[in-house]
Amino acid sequence: MLVSLESTFPTFETFFGKPMSINVLREVTVSQKVKNIFFTFNYETGPIFGMMTTFDGPNGEVVTYVTVNANQGAVLPDDIIEGHTK
Repeated sequence: MLVSLESTFPTFETFFGKPMSINVLREVTVSQKVKNIFFTFNYETGPIFGMMTTFDGPNGEVVTYVTVNANQGAVLPDDIIEGHTK
């Protein structure tokens, strides 16, 4: 998975320029071992929105799923987009 993920980000750089920073928007505990983390990658000319799922396994926390999209509605929950907590 990491190889395919690394090959995705140069495509974003083509459209948005250099990556500048990352913001964690929210961490949601799904269970004792599973978390969903919502974030933005901030590039020179715009953001990419993302969500990853992590699992706390026997050898530490690992990323089991990642999705990113330039469309915030495709990735982020409505309450993050609307700027308030439900």
